[in-house]
This record gives sequence, C-alpha cells and structure tokens, in this order.
Amino acid sequence: MDVSVSDLGEISYLEIESFDGRTVPLQPCYLGNSKWEMWFQTEIGLRQIPIVDANNACYFAKFPVEEADSHIRFINLIMKRAYWPDLVHFERGIFEDIHNLAASVSKINLFHETWLFDKEKVTSRFVTTELEYIFKVCRSLYDLLQEVISKVWARFQYIDTKKTTKKLGSTFSKMLYKRNVLSTKEEIAKRYLLPLALADLYFRQGQFFDWLRNYRDRISHGGNNIDLLFITDIGFAISTRDPPFNALDFWRTTDLQKNGSDPCGHLLPMSSSMCWLPWMTFHQYLNL
Repeated sequence: MDVSVSDLGEISYLEIESFDGRTVPLQPCYLGNSKWEMWFQTEIGLRQIPIVDANNACYFAKFPVEEADSHIRFINLIMKRAYWPDLVHFERGIFEDIHNLAASVSKINLFHETWLFDKEKVTSRFVTTELEYIFKVCRSLYDLLQEVISKVWARFQYIDTKKTTKKLGSTFSKMLYKRNVLSTKEEIAKRYLLPLALADLYFRQGQFFDWLRNYRDRISHGGNNIDLLFITDIGFAISTRDPPFNALDFWRTTDLQKNGSDPCGHLLPMSSSMCWLPWMTFHQYLNL
C-alpha cells in the first residue's frame, strides 16, 4: 500500500525528503521519560498506536532504554541509508539471528541452573546440541551480511565513469578463498575490482572466519561435536586442549580453571566461550 511523504510527516522521528525506492522502517521509537511512539500501516493510512514498552524488538532511540540493549551500527546504517526492498529480508534475518544467539547463550546458563537443582534432568547433550546451533548461526550470519553488501555494491557507481564495478561473490567464502586458500587483500581487490579499503575489510575477517567455517563444517558434514564436556559447580566447561577452542590462544587467565585430570591443561567455562563466539562474530563484522 502506498504511503505519501506527507503521511510520513506525521511521524516525529523520521526525516524523509524522498523515498528513493527504499522501504520505510516503522519500528517503535523511544522518546524518553517512558514515552514511546509507534505507527502501523492500515487500509486507511498510517495510524499511531499507544504502547508502554517494547520487548525483544528493534527500536529507534537516542539512547538505549536498558543498559543491556545493543546499538548495532551496521543495522543502523542499513535502516537509515540503504533499506531497499531487496535488503529487508536479509536485515531482518540478521536481527533474528542475533536474538536467537543471545537466547542460546542464556539457555546454556539455564541448563546449568537446572542441573544444580536436579542433576538427573540435564545431560551434556543439552549443551552440545546448543553449541552446534551457535556455530551454525554464527557462520550463516556471514552469508546474510554478504547478501546485504553485494546488493548495496550492485547500486554503487564511481564518480569517475572510467572505473567499473564487478558483481561480488554470492557467499562470504567466495570473497575470501581461491582454490580453498585465503586470499590477500590485494588479491580480493583485483578479483572483484574493489577499493583496497573494502578488500581489507574482507581480508581482516579471514582467520576467524576460517576457524569458524572449518568447525561448522565438521559439525554439519562430518558429524563431529565436542567429545568431552565437564559439568562443574560454576558452570559447564570444555578443555582448552580439545577442538574447537584449542586453536585459539588469547583467553584471559581469569577465564580459565585448572583441569584436575590434565595438569597441563585448563578448562574454559562455557559461559565465557559461548558469549565470546557470538561477540566475536558481531565485533568482526557488525562492529558492535
């Protein structure tokens, strides 16, 4: 249903001079002092509805309503500057995956609380299946992001008309690898006719993405998962000497516990590792 610019002028938090073919996001907006503004598109035009709060939602605001609410600059940029119809599905997919990852991390903590109360109700399978899901979603986030980037890039034009652009790879891995070997930023720039700064953005994701991709493939295609999970009084834990986290060596000593069965090894609490994995995915690309 069509909505005119004059209709949108009723919405206090939007400043729109023209549509430019973009979709107008109608997320709720927090105005401060416990006041919200929210609009719906109806058969008779835009209508404002009163709300008292927004739960599990993407909202506009000058500052977060709750201290734990996250401002994701990538999504902020897309909604304000590049919310074209063919990007909406992928932006929403990213938003849903972020919430699902947060729910999975919380479920692991919930499983441990349940185990402390009744050790017969929770087994290690509860946690390892959740871990599988977290790895798969973190990996798929990269391809959702690549869909967004490729669609924005398809609209890009250089001011210098002598310069040309090229269609980007359909998946994130196609941007990074050639014959299954990670490319340098110069190779990426040459292969896809990219500015070096954009090619460097891909290049900087290489090592983390390679680690994430390899272990996700082991889970999805090889039937592998964590072989040994420890259940301790302070949480679930895995050995730093076992895959997948044996390939990483930057844990703070305060994150680690002594492994009584392995004098040379340490235990990494799942609360640290499973919060770290989504956070690294966001930090690497979404720039939280």
